[in-house]
Amino acid sequence: MTRHLTFICTLCTLAITALTSTLSLAQPSLDDFLEEATLRDSKLSPNSRYLAQVWNVDDRRIVTIQDLEAPGKTITGKLADNVILARSVSWANSERKPSLLVRQK
Repeated sequence: MTRHLTFICTLCTLAITALTSTLSLAQPSLDDFLEEATLRDSKLSPNSRYLAQVWNVDDRRIVTIQDLEAPGKTITGKLADNVILARSVSWANSERKPSLLVRQK
């Protein structure tokens, strides 16, 4: 009986320690929630061969197209300025021809 009680007390102590260490993590700030994500949008082509993505990089948006059958081969496109930003990407067809929805900054 004493061994069972010791075991239960040990489990309770471990559970309380785990809970208090989890609760002591820093709370995210409002800026953390309002900050733009690095990856803005991602779409798989209709034939599932290509992956188009819109990224936030240094106040600009870049568009990448990856051939999933040739992993090291990525096509990257960047608009000339940071006034017009790609908001999302969608596919016009199964080839590497995505269409972009853009907005002015």
